[in-house]
Amino acid sequence: MATDRIERIEAERDYIRIIGEGRSYLLRATLGDMESRLASQSFVRIHRSTVIDLTRIKGMRHVGAGAWVVIDADDTERPVGRNYLSGIRHRLRL
Repeated sequence: MATDRIERIEAERDYIRIIGEGRSYLLRATLGDMESRLASQSFVRIHRSTVIDLTRIKGMRHVGAGAWVVIDADDTERPVGRNYLSGIRHRLRL
């Protein structure tokens, strides 16, 4: 799948699931490997198990007790890991 069609990538044990255009593909790879391949593009890690295309992020919302979510293009709220919060805010220029 071309990178401009990838919406997000999710970790599933020793595999990753690449999701985009209503389809998903399961590959044997690590999320860290894929994240480093996509680092120069518009992708950001939001959680230990999720990398998302920055252009799909509509906003962020604080949900209490230090927890945050990103709101993606289809209005789905995805949790943000506390270790990734500052990086996301920097990339989104918030």
